[in-house]
Amino acid sequence: MSRNLGSRLDGRTYVSTRVEGYELVDGTHVELTFEGDQLGFSAGCNSGGATWSVEGDVLVIGGGMAMTEMFCEPPALMDQEAWSSELLTSRPTVTLDGDTMTLTAQRAVVTFSDREDAAPG
Repeated sequence: MSRNLGSRLDGRTYVSTRVEGYELVDGTHVELTFEGDQLGFSAGCNSGGATWSVEGDVLVIGGGMAMTEMFCEPPALMDQEAWSSELLTSRPTVTLDGDTMTLTAQRAVVTFSDREDAAPG
């Protein structure tokens, strides 16, 4: 199943449409791009990347996140990026239902839609 789930994520970009457990900065979203074994990541200002895999139903980020280091305005964007990075590296469970992906971590649930049909939120 994990291989199937991982292959279903590969080649797709997801945009957050709902976040429970954290309030995103107005007008921003979290975006994840799965391409081969690379995960691209953005949460409003900087971008990052890491290797990724799926073990069972758990998203596993390998080797930590590499991030650009621009200063972001408002400063809350920096906090948002740190929160997003922590979410991704916390080994969240991942479910995929059609074009909707959900990441569930200890303190947050983030729902994403495939970028082609997403209305960011």
